[in-house]
Amino acid sequence: MTVVGKKKDIEKRIKSNRYPSEPTEPTSDLISDFNTEIRNINKRKVWTFTPKQSSSSKVILYIHGGGYISNLTKYDWDLVHELLEKTNCSIIVPDYPLAPFSNYKDVYAYFKVRCNPVEHPYINRQHSKKSNSFNFYSQLKFISKNN
Repeated sequence: MTVVGKKKDIEKRIKSNRYPSEPTEPTSDLISDFNTEIRNINKRKVWTFTPKQSSSSKVILYIHGGGYISNLTKYDWDLVHELLEKTNCSIIVPDYPLAPFSNYKDVYAYFKVRCNPVEHPYINRQHSKKSNSFNFYSQLKFISKNN
């Protein structure tokens, strides 16, 4: 399939809403191998996975791909599982808003207001106010201004 053909296919899927609006649930291996916390933020799930043994103080914010139209898939969960095994970090996985019902501004607002990992309860338990944790909102602001 050519790029033009793929673009037309994607446009058809968007118009017919053939992309699932709900994310694929995490795999049973992921849930059994790691501590799992699920929060609902603005009617959307945010998963936090932590190693069952001692973990790193570092936290990864996993923002799945899909061009704002495709939700979390089994492949995303497989990658999250592998990242957890190899990094020993905690991972936050948000189910952010997708098109055609949302646009990039909605996603930006979601991360800014509702899913700021610096304000995430797990991170607040792990880092004191004196820590050098990054300011996620500033990072997003920088990215959006430069794109």
